[in-house]
Amino acid sequence: MKKSFTPLERRFIMKRSVCGKKSSKSDSLTGFTLIEILISITIFVFLLLALNTFLGSAFSSTFRALAMKRLADSTRNTLEIMGREMRLAQGDGSPCTQAGSPGPSFLLTGASQITYKDFSGRCIVYRYDSANKVLRKNISSAGEQDFLGTMNASKNVSVENVAFTLIQPTLINDASSLLPAQPRVVINIRVSTKDPTSANNTLNIDLQTTLSQREIR
Repeated sequence: MKKSFTPLERRFIMKRSVCGKKSSKSDSLTGFTLIEILISITIFVFLLLALNTFLGSAFSSTFRALAMKRLADSTRNTLEIMGREMRLAQGDGSPCTQAGSPGPSFLLTGASQITYKDFSGRCIVYRYDSANKVLRKNISSAGEQDFLGTMNASKNVSVENVAFTLIQPTLINDASSLLPAQPRVVINIRVSTKDPTSANNTLNIDLQTTLSQREIR
């Protein structure tokens, strides 16, 4: 014989049934599995490696660019100093040059040495020392000194090559007299520095400048 329930009892039984189902469903919820965690960690590691490679390449390029800029600035400063002196070199009759020199104001000894007298009357000699990879400057009143190379040892500058070319002057006929033309000196220089991102690599730069003598006698 079935037991009969009052409406109040039926309502209470239904509430218990619903609460029990919710509790059972809540108890069945779980977190991430071990495989899911391992897959997530693997993906995260690959992303970190990709980011590290990208940032490493970007930093290396920046360091190389800065090293090249310092090298170029140092070499340009050297050429500017040489250029100011050579433009104001004294004209014919300079005792620093010798008979048979290719020009009236400059004397070339091979392609790696040039001699002239500066505006103050001092004899100046620039000579490339290939054995030590430095550019040396000899002033008659002060003797020879390192001009580019070991002077910049803290910047790891090495002079790989220096070549001087003298373009011989020709006479200009202005219909009234023959005027001497300006001699020109072409300087080619190649310098290198250590690669800040690799101990076995070097960075090189080649610069060229052409100078015209201002004082003609």
